[in-house]
Amino acid sequence: MIKTDELDIKAGKGFPLGVSDTGNGVQFSVAFPYVKDCKLILYNKLKKTDAVFIELDKTYKVGDIFSCIICADDIRERLMREYEYMYEVNGMLYADPYAKLIKGRERFGKKSKGIRCGFDFCEYIWEDEKRPGLSYDEMIIYRMHIRGFTKHRSSGVMNRGTFAGVSEKADYLQKLGVNAVLLLPAYDFNEIMDDSDAYGIPEYVPDEDKGVREENVKVNYWGYTGDCAYFAPKASYASEPGNCIKEFKDMVNTLHKAGIEVLLDIHFAAGMSHGMILDCLRYWVYEYHIDGFKINSDVACEKLVKSDETLKSVKFLACYWKRENIDGRLADYNDRGMINIRRFILGEEGQAAEYAANYEPLCDGCVGIQYAADINGFTLMDSVSYERKHNDANGENGTDGTDYNYSSNYGVEGSARKKDINEMRHKQIRNALTLLFASLKTPMLLAGDEFGNSQKGNNNAYCQDNAVSWLDWELLKKNEKLFEYVKRLIRIRKEYIIGKKNNKIINNDMPDISFHGVLPWITDFAPYSRVLGIMLSGCGIYIAINMNKYDEMFQLPILSNDVMWEDVIYSSGKPETEWERGIQKSVVPAGSVVIYRSMKKEGGPAQVK
Repeated sequence: MIKTDELDIKAGKGFPLGVSDTGNGVQFSVAFPYVKDCKLILYNKLKKTDAVFIELDKTYKVGDIFSCIICADDIRERLMREYEYMYEVNGMLYADPYAKLIKGRERFGKKSKGIRCGFDFCEYIWEDEKRPGLSYDEMIIYRMHIRGFTKHRSSGVMNRGTFAGVSEKADYLQKLGVNAVLLLPAYDFNEIMDDSDAYGIPEYVPDEDKGVREENVKVNYWGYTGDCAYFAPKASYASEPGNCIKEFKDMVNTLHKAGIEVLLDIHFAAGMSHGMILDCLRYWVYEYHIDGFKINSDVACEKLVKSDETLKSVKFLACYWKRENIDGRLADYNDRGMINIRRFILGEEGQAAEYAANYEPLCDGCVGIQYAADINGFTLMDSVSYERKHNDANGENGTDGTDYNYSSNYGVEGSARKKDINEMRHKQIRNALTLLFASLKTPMLLAGDEFGNSQKGNNNAYCQDNAVSWLDWELLKKNEKLFEYVKRLIRIRKEYIIGKKNNKIINNDMPDISFHGVLPWITDFAPYSRVLGIMLSGCGIYIAINMNKYDEMFQLPILSNDVMWEDVIYSSGKPETEWERGIQKSVVPAGSVVIYRSMKKEGGPAQVK
């Protein structure tokens, strides 16, 4: 045990906050406004009754920061091996807001008897890691929950529901074609919600697919809580909780080697200081090599994140940014595109014009993130299987979650046995995904939508730590055709829409982006219009959208005498093409989308397969 008289304790420098290695000792720095003195307590993990109390008075205070440096033989190794720490102020214990490791929450959903802060001074070797460094237009984002991604028994990984489990699925993500993952909160948070009833697991969930639930416990599965340790990876998301720091870095390293960027969703608490927000962002970037963040801009505003020179290469996503000196790093992340896509495939009025208006990548100088489903709302499969939310298991009498789902069940609420209903549902999913990946905005895919994952109609599964929210990987085999369609869509986007956007395949004075109706160069944005043609001359792509209930004959634009249009993917039946007086016409089936590419009439490139 460390004895106080063994220690050389002196005043610290104040910064950096938290625990840091000074080379010849360990510095502890913590801010406590309006406090005259506090205690640093070192708890012996091996002998629970032993502790070291270090009084910090005004001698160790700079402004509102208490700071001391402790020097002793092998101090770093001994602290990591034997000790945890907390601060005491006026008889109350407080965790270090800058703690790198939190002890006491090692099991997800289990009530903690109390937390303590841990030590980590280990240097991580990043080997030959190469950050992908993608631009927004190159990104295919995959939105995932660390635990839910692999927790289901069907995931086939050794370390289910963990950072290591994500690493095991890196090959799958690479095969799918995504090149960025957006993680729900993966820093340490207190998922236990105060509630008088233990509810949250529907009766239809098998015992083996139920998460941890104790009496009088409701779990905040997503992690948007106020009780967080923003600098510490979530220990219960690690296969070895005590090794969560290395396991998180291993995950980032593995994904980067697979060409996949890692973005982290951080929801900062109201009133959090700007200094701590910047410290947090810098820490995750430099310590964990995070490539970007989704943040709440009401607390972490545009001016703040742009003020730091060390974050110049980092991407920032938020629901909405103020349009002040946009510099290309900021992206809007909101439901506009999702609502439009869902209403468009339903055949609602005014959606062709809205899709065109929201088609280009920039809006007022800000990049746009586009998606067809997100955690807050129906999954894509549920949006074609349910007309109303089914949130009773959340214990809020069905009052939670949005009432605006822009969905249809096509005849049966929930799962269906009829072949025609299931075929319609899958066609509508293909329509939604085709509109998503054909857009020039940055597409984001909700984890599991590529193989028809369902939450049984729950559109607000924030407290469902069970098979409702965990991905059911058995659906990957069941809906393999859908998975292959998504893979092909992503490939077409990469190779034909993004990869060749600046090649000017159509070598004339046509605009880079043009909108058409069933006749070229004639748009119909009347409210009743449900058809739209989009030509991207830079990459030789034409997108024909027909959300009418009947087939439409599209007259395709004339490029030159030796160039024609060839369909590369279609969400329903293959379009019939005919020629009339040198004009190419194509019948686009009712309620479907077709993507064409330009090619030489003879000797052109083979069709994408």
